[in-house]
Amino acid sequence: MKFFKYIIFSIAAIMITGFAAVYIAGYLAPAGVFGSCFEGGCAYGAVFVGFPIVWITLLAIALSGYLLWRPIR
Repeated sequence: MKFFKYIIFSIAAIMITGFAAVYIAGYLAPAGVFGSCFEGGCAYGAVFVGFPIVWITLLAIALSGYLLWRPIR
């Protein structure tokens, strides 16, 4: 049962951080954070630069939060 709980938590963390990364990268791209927005190039910067960086960062924060939250054996 404990293994099943870890699998569910991992899937939930990946999904939640992925959706959050999509929205964060989507809001940062039109502001020009990922480079120039010449001829609609904002979407490419958001997809190939912003999304992976934001997703990895959020996933690392979620993992470190989980490791700090669980009891030490």
